[in-house]
Amino acid sequence: MRKILLALLVFATVALGADFSGTWTGAGVTDSGSHVLYFVFKQAGSEVTGTGGPNADEQHQMANGKVEGDKLKFDVPVGEKGTLHFELAADGDGLKGTVEFRGEDHSESGTVTLKRAT
Repeated sequence: MRKILLALLVFATVALGADFSGTWTGAGVTDSGSHVLYFVFKQAGSEVTGTGGPNADEQHQMANGKVEGDKLKFDVPVGEKGTLHFELAADGDGLKGTVEFRGEDHSESGTVTLKRAT
């Protein structure tokens, strides 16, 4: 009986996916250097809204936020400069993945590592 309950608990956790709501901080590393990152995610089912930027004072609205299992994808438009596209996955107590800057005159990609702040 215990094995059945444990199996159901594991299945339910996997089926429901991760909850990314909260404040996350970390860094993105690209060819142009290391960039401090600060995000506030609000998850409702498979949709994620929120803001992102270099710190709590400089935040940009997130767009196209989606959760698929333990993966999180979203865009952060940064004015006329372009858009940052993030694809992250749960990694222990943090998130790891990639970022791609898509601008009119150039693009750049790199890696991202985040930890939950709250």
